[in-house]
Amino acid sequence: MNINQLRQFAAVARYKSMTRAAQELYMTQQALSKTLKLMQNEMGGELFVSRGQGLQLTDLGSKLLAIAESLLPRYDSCMEMITQLIEQNKNRVSVCFENGFGKYAIPAELMLDGTVSTQMAADGAGCIREVEEGRAEVGVCSPPEALRDGMRYFPLVREPLMLLMRREHPLAGEKSLRVGQLRDYPHIMPALHSAEMNRYISRCIDEGFFPRFVIESRDFGFMVRALLTEDLLLPCPSFAVEERMSDLVLLPLEGEKLFTEIGVVVRRERCSGKTEQFVERLREFYKTRG
Repeated sequence: MNINQLRQFAAVARYKSMTRAAQELYMTQQALSKTLKLMQNEMGGELFVSRGQGLQLTDLGSKLLAIAESLLPRYDSCMEMITQLIEQNKNRVSVCFENGFGKYAIPAELMLDGTVSTQMAADGAGCIREVEEGRAEVGVCSPPEALRDGMRYFPLVREPLMLLMRREHPLAGEKSLRVGQLRDYPHIMPALHSAEMNRYISRCIDEGFFPRFVIESRDFGFMVRALLTEDLLLPCPSFAVEERMSDLVLLPLEGEKLFTEIGVVVRRERCSGKTEQFVERLREFYKTRG
């Protein structure tokens, strides 16, 4: 027995007439009669009896109607929710990030309007591979050294590598920082793979020291809370810092190779209209931001 059979049965019970029920259901009376016979065979008894006032429910039919009247509204409600879910998913863009900071490159209005589903890759190569193999439509990552045919990269942000610290930090009064100034200050290590972190560590080694990481974490909220209580330094892109973080200072590092660069990679032949619109909104956001 299926939901359509229950719906047809309920219509006959409501109208007490095969003719009127068939009209409402836009089906022939013969087809409706066949459905009722199949249901009666399956239930093992009569569902209606014919009397002067029309078709009347039997005791078995009354019990089945009570179940049908409970089930049908819930079924319709669930189907409506499924339809809405399908429509939302059709309009959703799947985005893969190279690392935990990447998600902050997407403006809040794009992240919060329900059109973005997200996942995290192990590194930049993994992010691009997710797009290449169709598991994500957009990858947010550092510029790739090379791309396969059919892939395209759009740059979004290029800025000096930044260090985040609390306003009471001894270096907070500087306008910019040089790597040599950081030798004696403890750092927070973002537990993520990124080209800018590799460049930063290499530059510190060139200066004769290895940055002293005393905390390692993937949780940006935890890292910010640690900054507020200790004189720590956190390598951090500017797009991850919100205006409400007024107790923190973000300073640029001097150095030609000390920069953050991030963009989006898409697969041309799978770039749907919704994906193109998403990427264009991202590019417009960073154009206006300068």
